[in-house]
Amino acid sequence: MFRNLGFGACFTGLRRGRQLDEQEIGVRASPRLGLADPLASGANRSSYGGAGCVEGGKGKLTVVPSKRWEWETRGEPWHLLKDAAVVVGQQYAALGVIVLEVFVKLVADAPKRFMNCDGRVQGLALAAVCEGTKSCARFFVLLALVVAAMVAIRMVLRCRIYYEMLRHGAIVNFDNARPFEDPLFVMLVACICFSFCHFATFWMYSYSMEGDAAAVLENVKTAVVFYFAPTAAFMGFLFRSYDTEADLLPLNKYMEEDPDWARANLAHICMINEDRAAEVVQRGLLPQVKGPLEASHLYQALIDVASENSGVGGSASAMEGGSASANGGEDGTAAAAEVAATAPAAMGRRETFVASLSAAGHVPKSAFISTMWPAKVLLDGRLRDKDSMAFRQVWYIFAGIAFPMMVFVLGFFCYQAEKDVEDVRSGQTEDVAGLVVEFAYFCATVYLMHHLYLILSIR
Repeated sequence: MFRNLGFGACFTGLRRGRQLDEQEIGVRASPRLGLADPLASGANRSSYGGAGCVEGGKGKLTVVPSKRWEWETRGEPWHLLKDAAVVVGQQYAALGVIVLEVFVKLVADAPKRFMNCDGRVQGLALAAVCEGTKSCARFFVLLALVVAAMVAIRMVLRCRIYYEMLRHGAIVNFDNARPFEDPLFVMLVACICFSFCHFATFWMYSYSMEGDAAAVLENVKTAVVFYFAPTAAFMGFLFRSYDTEADLLPLNKYMEEDPDWARANLAHICMINEDRAAEVVQRGLLPQVKGPLEASHLYQALIDVASENSGVGGSASAMEGGSASANGGEDGTAAAAEVAATAPAAMGRRETFVASLSAAGHVPKSAFISTMWPAKVLLDGRLRDKDSMAFRQVWYIFAGIAFPMMVFVLGFFCYQAEKDVEDVRSGQTEDVAGLVVEFAYFCATVYLMHHLYLILSIR
């Protein structure tokens, strides 16, 4: 179940082999391992590197690495941007082949790729089917460009929250969502099926009218190479993107730098299911202070409320561990004091959350868009530390490129719809089917664009 960090039987074995009581923890804590004694007074429970959990909420095991681990670079802003750019570049290269095939005629005497839909020749019913399926085939690539950008944005957010939570002593167990349960994925699959129907109708109609099997076969080969092969590559990429854990940190990479430290940390690490974390964030159960906030306070509050093995009132203890936000100054001190002052209220957050989940019953798995919940944590404007601000800058650069592209796609749909409206007015009634398809694509793009705008508006 837990493919990230190789969890499952391995994680269970580590926990059983490292069940240290409080006295044993104090003995084994050492500078070499970077383990702070949780029994010592004044121990910083939200230190960078992993504030872990101890069953029952009686104490915290604070892991304070003496150096920055190599695996942590995977969650750095520019590293995530590079990975996202590579992913988007690969998909846009495949989709670019379709764009050239559909919208650009590179060879003047090249054979037609799409059927000429004319109700006066083929009859209104066949012409309407032809026009509707042709619109699916032509405009699928534009929606795919938008979806590819959203997939990359989603990947950046989910990978970032995973590594940030791991640094603070928690493992996020992402839901293994099923693509065919997501309406967006189902819509794309349906578009591909309708596109194939258009090509199949075109080939059969051409053969029945002209009888040239060689020409039809050549058209089939061209469609497979320049349309269906890139489409299959894109859909394979999209299908795989639903399994976030497949691209996360392997267990051996986590262990190899310092096995002793890693084993000790894994024995007391928190497990957080994505649906619980998403509920905590969506219901606003994180600290609501107005001033600057330390990242460790925010992540620890999420861990304490959403983790499976964190004790009630853990948020309060985590909040008491920090003193000021990363930017320092009076504002930071005041914010830390405000967080500490809300500790009594924070102690009830977990009880309130668990009770609300029990009353609501099973929480359904998130779909493609709703799994972008980490944005509300990572893009919180109260986080003023250097690393958080760098991530926001990098993320807004990437999203700032995607948003104008979506605007262009919407404009193109509007332009094509205007042309089809004129055709309908001139008597080409079959173009109504094309307008219906264009409207569906337009709505899907607006849906994605709206969610990106909501993320961009987080302050």
